[in-house]
Amino acid sequence: MTRYFIPITIISVLVSTLFAGCSSADTSQSTTPETPSIINAAAKVSPAVVWIEVDYGRFHSSGTGMFITTDGYVLTNEHVVSEGYYATINLPDKGSVEAQIIYRDPELDIAILKCAGSNYPAITLGSTTEPTLGEDVVALGYPSAAQLGDSVSLSRGRVAAWCGIISL
Repeated sequence: MTRYFIPITIISVLVSTLFAGCSSADTSQSTTPETPSIINAAAKVSPAVVWIEVDYGRFHSSGTGMFITTDGYVLTNEHVVSEGYYATINLPDKGSVEAQIIYRDPELDIAILKCAGSNYPAITLGSTTEPTLGEDVVALGYPSAAQLGDSVSLSRGRVAAWCGIISL
């Protein structure tokens, strides 16, 4: 079984997980997902993946986020929005909307933003099942969008280590 995660850096395996202690595995025996299933997964979730920009004073930060509800809640990493109160959410259709940062947890590196409006494309977060070492995963995001362009990028890989997932 292939799982599809939309990391915001690395956090989106689950919103409700904390990583402590690490294990690693030999992943040389793992199989690679079939290309059509990767393409289908990316097409399904990429409309909900957004590029976030935050300006605070002389500084600017940006990163990836994702709509987790259709009424405008966006999940991202706290380090993306750490110094700001408001953010610009750049949508895949090239539009943008302002968002207020309503929750941040620096320890878990999670932040939640709220955009006005509704009918946003939202993703379904993963289950609480522990990822299997060697399992195939897919990541979508906007790494260094200001330098690399504003189209979503896709990376694929394998779970090579996991850090004692603890449900909160």
